[in-house]
Formats: sequence, structure tokens, C-alpha cells
Amino acid sequence: MRIKVFGAAGLMILALLSGCYAGKQDQVQLPESKSNVQIGAYYFDGWTGKTTHIRDAFVNYPEREPIWGGFVTSTPELVAKQIDLAADAGLDFFSFCWYFDSKNNSDELPMNNALKLYLQAPNHSRLKFYLMVANHKGFYIAPENWAQIKNYWLQAAKDSQYLTVNGKPLLVFFEFKQMLENFGSKQALRQALLSLKQEAKNEGLKGLTIGVCIWPGSNNLQDAVDCGFDLFTGYNYPGSGLVGLLTPIQHMADEEYKVWEQLKKNRLPYIPVSTLNWDIRPWSSNTTTEKRFVGYGEQSVMHSVEGMKKWLMQNGSFTTKEKIGVVYAWNEYGEGSWLTPSLPLKDSLLNGVRRVLK
Repeated sequence: MRIKVFGAAGLMILALLSGCYAGKQDQVQLPESKSNVQIGAYYFDGWTGKTTHIRDAFVNYPEREPIWGGFVTSTPELVAKQIDLAADAGLDFFSFCWYFDSKNNSDELPMNNALKLYLQAPNHSRLKFYLMVANHKGFYIAPENWAQIKNYWLQAAKDSQYLTVNGKPLLVFFEFKQMLENFGSKQALRQALLSLKQEAKNEGLKGLTIGVCIWPGSNNLQDAVDCGFDLFTGYNYPGSGLVGLLTPIQHMADEEYKVWEQLKKNRLPYIPVSTLNWDIRPWSSNTTTEKRFVGYGEQSVMHSVEGMKKWLMQNGSFTTKEKIGVVYAWNEYGEGSWLTPSLPLKDSLLNGVRRVLK
């Protein structure tokens, strides 16, 4: 899922040069119990072999190639294996990037394939899920699509494994600004969200908890509140940690702590996101100029997940009551953030998760 990298702050050069990554989250010991947090991972399905996401350039990045051979992992057998891997590592859910084909009024897109396979998997009860509506450029949502689209969301929300916040299924939108423009006014968008919540109740649900992704420096947070969103979250924050062409990955874990501290000051509950890594060279036309992190591995994954768990434990009054957090990502191979085992790394990345959550 290709998204914009936001501008990096350049105030941490000394820490970068020294290799120091002692952030504020290191001041408190990690609680031993996991029972009062829920941590999951974003799942992006560009891996059916039916899209342009699998490119020849991946041959230069063997550490990203799933251990099953090749990048086509959106099959019934492999989705079931991924469910087991995630659950065995201590993850609680997948947040599936969900797409809508507005031209054909359908969700029959390759990027939704893994979600459908997850719902059909015999072991899908091991892992919860929710939808992150990828309503960015190319997949914008407008009022004329709303009546058709919402039926897909409500149907998914009825699944027994659907993740809830305050007893209500969680639905998150990736993009806010263009969505507001498409609906024409805050009042119109607010009415659409209220109507959606009411229809959820009519379908036998308790309603919906509706979230929206935001980024550091956003100036339209109050608009999102006015439109009736219930919480804020994000997808990733690589620009907050990148300070040069090559940045030690530990720097990201420390800088995202500052992001969480900034975003928790808003009026709505916040679901923090931990950016495990960022390196988009396989999808880049100029690999020599792409800013990226270096040093991604088991230790950095453990450091990132540990930092988010600590933050959730310390900031319960600013999070959802379930203390939900999301890591980016399970399988963003093109953007350099993944947890699935590969031949060079074996299951070391998942071990980093397991060491914190299990």
C-alpha cells in the first residue's frame, strides 16, 4: 500500500550519529502481563499475482521473500498458515486494508482476496480482524457509492471475530480530507456516519466505532471530530523518524513515541501505530535516493513492540479502553515492513514480537 512519506524532523542528528536510541519509553519496566492490551498488525494483500505489486526488483531483496517461495501468498493454505503464525506470536488481530471498486460498485478486487480467505479459513477463530477502508487516491469514497459500500462493512462486522471497541465493531478510514470534500460538508459526512451507526443497530449490532487515520502536523483534527469520528489512529509514520538517506531503525521507535505523545492530546481516544520499518526501494524508480531505515531485525521489532506496549499500559486514559495498538505491518514487502518468515531471516522477526507478547 503506497502512501506519502511526510517530512522528517531534523533535530536528532546527534543521537543518530552516536547510535543512541534511549527513548522515554525505556524509563519504565515492561509489565509481564499481556492480558490488558490488544496488539495486531496491518495486512495488505498485493500478493495474489494479479496486481502490479510483485516486481522483478524483489530479486534484490531476498530477506523479504516469504519462506513458502515467491511473493504469491494469497492462497487458502498460506492465509491459514499466516493466521497461525500471527496468533502463535501473540498478535490479537489483523487489520485488513479494504478496497472498493467504485466503477463497478464491487469489492471484487485482488487486494481483498486475503480477507475473504481469512473469513473462510478453518482457523480464523484464532485471530480477530477489522477493516481499514483504504479510501485513498484511486479508491475515493463518495455519497453515490455509500449505499452500496456500507453493506459490505456491516456484513463483515457481524462476524464473531470482528474486533470491537466499547462493544461496537471498529471501522477505520484511511483518508479524511478528500472524503470530506466528496461529501461536501461536515454536516453531510456526519449524517452519513450517524446513519451508518444506526443501520448497524438495525442489523442487530450495538452500533459502530468509527475511526480515521491522522498524521503528525494534521490541521484538520477538529473537522474530524465535528464529522462524528469516534477515535484517531494512523497507518504509519516513517517521515517522523527518517533524518537522512540512511537512518538507524532504532531512531524510528524513539521518534514515534513523540508522535503518540503529541496525538494523545486530542479530544478523541487514540490507537497508536508502530512503524516497524520503511524501505520502498523495490517499488522505486531511483533506489539510490530513497530515504530508508537500516538495521531492521529481531531486536528492532522487539524494541518497537515493547515501546508500544509500554505506552499503552501507561496511557490508558488516552487510548481505547481495550488498549488497542497496531504494528505496521504484517506483509508490506514493497515498503519494507513485514513479519512473515523468510529463508534468510527465518522467523526471527516474529520472534521479536513473541518475546514481548508471549
